[in-house]
Amino acid sequence: MSPTAPSGPSLAQILIETGVVSEAQVELARTRQHATGGRLGEALVDLGLATEEAIGRAIASALGVPYTNVDLSAVDPAVVSRFPEGLLRRALALPLIDSGGQTVVAMADPSDRAAVAELRTAAGTPISVVVGAPAAIRRALAEWRGGRKPAPASATVPQPPAAAAPRPAGAPAARPAPPAPVPRSAVTPPRPAGAEVLLRHLDAARGVRASEIHFVPAEGESYSVYYRTDGGLVQRESAPAGAVRAVREQLHTLGVPDLARPEDSFAQGWAALPVGDARVQFHTTHCRGSLGVASVLRLGPRLDVAPQVSALGLTPLAEAELTELCEGPEGIVIVHGPPRACGTTVLASLASLAAREDRRIVVLEAAPHAPYPPGTTRIRFGSRDQAARIWIDLMLGQGADVMLLDDVLQGESVEGLLGGATMGRLVFARTDWLDPKELLDFLARSRQARCALRDRPLVLIGLPAGRREGAAVWAPAEEGGLRPGTLTATLLSVEDRDALLSRR
Repeated sequence: MSPTAPSGPSLAQILIETGVVSEAQVELARTRQHATGGRLGEALVDLGLATEEAIGRAIASALGVPYTNVDLSAVDPAVVSRFPEGLLRRALALPLIDSGGQTVVAMADPSDRAAVAELRTAAGTPISVVVGAPAAIRRALAEWRGGRKPAPASATVPQPPAAAAPRPAGAPAARPAPPAPVPRSAVTPPRPAGAEVLLRHLDAARGVRASEIHFVPAEGESYSVYYRTDGGLVQRESAPAGAVRAVREQLHTLGVPDLARPEDSFAQGWAALPVGDARVQFHTTHCRGSLGVASVLRLGPRLDVAPQVSALGLTPLAEAELTELCEGPEGIVIVHGPPRACGTTVLASLASLAAREDRRIVVLEAAPHAPYPPGTTRIRFGSRDQAARIWIDLMLGQGADVMLLDDVLQGESVEGLLGGATMGRLVFARTDWLDPKELLDFLARSRQARCALRDRPLVLIGLPAGRREGAAVWAPAEEGGLRPGTLTATLLSVEDRDALLSRR
């Protein structure tokens, strides 16, 4: 969870850049804003140019913070009481709970830095901001001011003493009546927001250097929560089904597809959030089973800048060969190995090495979280089969000087790298082949091999063969998540090429 509130572009910039509204619509809304004295977002909603939900989600996505459905039942009353009512109305903010030494505050516009600073001062602690819809925040504040405050988690409802009826002379004293049962709603803790449950687990998993979080349905409307650490899968806690459903809802607001229909059995997607002093990215998979939906989050640090090739553990000779290749106009680098072995990070490092002002870089990827150089055209694919069919047309149509294919070419489809379309270009691809010798033998049997292997530079980079789990996922960023010496490189000399082609 971020110890400070986000800073960055203004609300207008966010909405224009994310395509929610146009510049002309913003100017129209500002005219209304000046006339009514309201907020820009509210003016856009009043004019019918955008919905509150669309604005909220755009803000959340741009600032890298969660979007939450504000509900007074999820609020800790002791936390709200620390803030002046006038400040909350002016900032259009609602404190939710304290979590991990920070105060979680829902705001309609977290880009308002002055309001964030005032809230931080009033909290007396670091604050973590989430985005909430203005109408929901205003409604919750009105209910709070009107006296509809949620009872604290430890509160009981006192029962007024019953008036004693007159006792007839000589009658025994009546036994005191048993205390009236406390309504269940009075002792139930406030319902945690899905964002808070998610961030709490991300923070805890990162603290123990876990690489996965598992939410597994169990008997009796409950879930078992496991973390995968160096010691294997360890049960962390049991959680009510409602809390896990809230986590899935929050993941959906972050762009992770959910199982929307009963016939849907599988869904997956990527997201990233600030957690503590870092940003964590996670791949989420939902799967419908006999007891309910099981969800697994595969975690890892999100790098802001790709590590230098020298930090990837290659030999000096391989590093020099790659540098020379990237300085030239054409060549092929195939990064091969199992999933989750830092192949995407290696591609990003190669792209940084090849980046120049006079080159166009295009990436075809499954998730937009790798730190590619500024100006890179990033294209997400949904189906690998479709991506394998269109990448050549895409590369030619976009006039790419450098093309990166992240997990697009698996199995025999890697043969397409040797075709005539890749001549005159740098092409870096990640594939699932494990053995470099078998990969080279296969390429040598290709009908394009004689021209491609004789005339173009070719380097194979082998990823670690083992499954990277637990603390290995959290290797220092300056190492690119890899320890020195964990990558191998196969460099083809002229003799190697002749030997390969002679076996055809």
